Amino acid sequence: MKYSITVYIHKGYTDMPDKFEVEAVCVDGDTGVFAVYDHPTNSELFCMAVGDDGHWLQVAVYHKHWARKILAGMTEYWHTIPVK
Repeated sequence: MKYSITVYIHKGYTDMPDKFEVEAVCVDGDTGVFAVYDHPTNSELFCMAVGDDGHWLQVAVYHKHWARKILAGMTEYWHTIPVK
């Protein structure tokens, strides 16, 4: 399910961050911990953000051709996590 979220891009310790509204797939809803969305100005890119109580910080931008390989890598990592 997609949610409308505000994502911030921090450029440095003294600069005010840029922010923009996006429609994102979010883990645990719009106040969750992880979001994936299309880049707002370049349709060939997608972005990832981390979240905490509705504050979202963009942490990655990738070309869409990397999406399947990133998912495969995350799946491989998933299989290394011990089941408790």
